[in-house]
Amino acid sequence: MVERVRKWASNELSFVRQVWQRFSKDNGFLLAAAVSFYGFLSLFPLLLLAVGVLGYFIGSPEHAAAILGRSLGKFIVGPNPQAMLASIIHGKNTATGIGLVVLLWSSTSAIVVLEKAMNLAWATTVKRGFVKQRLIAVLTLVVIAVLAAVSFGISVLIRIASETSTPYLSWLREITPALKYPLPVLASIGLFVTIYKLLPHTRVSWRTALVGGALAGILWELAKHVFAFYIVHFPRNNEVYGSLASVILLMLWLDYSAIIAILGAEFAALWSQGREGTA
Repeated sequence: MVERVRKWASNELSFVRQVWQRFSKDNGFLLAAAVSFYGFLSLFPLLLLAVGVLGYFIGSPEHAAAILGRSLGKFIVGPNPQAMLASIIHGKNTATGIGLVVLLWSSTSAIVVLEKAMNLAWATTVKRGFVKQRLIAVLTLVVIAVLAAVSFGISVLIRIASETSTPYLSWLREITPALKYPLPVLASIGLFVTIYKLLPHTRVSWRTALVGGALAGILWELAKHVFAFYIVHFPRNNEVYGSLASVILLMLWLDYSAIIAILGAEFAALWSQGREGTA
């Protein structure tokens, strides 16, 4: 029994080591830095989409901006995220129609770089055409915005159910404690499953995408709590970086998120290869 456990632990450690070696060989940190930079530039259209989708369901873009602002406030220090989103709402007329399409098109570079990382993880050399690549990147941005809006919307519904005595929400109020923690994790897993299913230019099974998405989603949720703890208990960033503190922290968080996404892809690709090898 002890020997069996030792062998299992050795195999798992060897697997983790291989994942890390592949991540390093594929320049995972460099790709994550590129994703975080372009991701920062993509925030405006992504937030605009999230506010639009959530605002459609709750009937008020301003209320949607306030909800998203409070959630972003857990990770962004310095400038008020609610004020930032309010400015997006007031300026949304300048980003409608063709302007919004152009903005989305130009902001897909983060997804394109992330796609390259996915293709490296799955050892795919065949490239998509420029137009198809950008269209898939736009689709991915839209899916991410919708998932974010749904996630925030569910959180708001749970909060309303727990704080009011609305009769038709009584059933939700009873199960709120059980939903408080699993729902954010499931939303995160869904986000990464979408990335692993859409972006690689190869066939990725739902099972493989779910394996990578589960690992990345759980790691991302853990990273969110660690990052929030760091911001709350080590608030000296404003003293060191001044007015740039919020920008630096946001880019750092985007970098962590990209690292987790690429690690999850390497994990899923290696797991899939091992499964095919033993099939």
